[in-house]
Amino acid sequence: MDMHIHMGYCGPDSFRVLASNYHAIDEHPLFEEIDGLLRRWKQHPAEVAEELMKVTMPTSLWAV
Repeated sequence: MDMHIHMGYCGPDSFRVLASNYHAIDEHPLFEEIDGLLRRWKQHPAEVAEELMKVTMPTSLWAV
């Protein structure tokens, strides 16, 4: 039986949780810009987490 699972998009709050979990970052000057991008381009939390895992330096949030 096929089941469809609704996965919500990653918003500013969930991005901050992911950034904190993966890089121990609670605040960053790019957070405001990233918030705007997440509102315009819908991304699932798994896609954002995948990009955060690639980033080695916490200041390299441009990859997201």
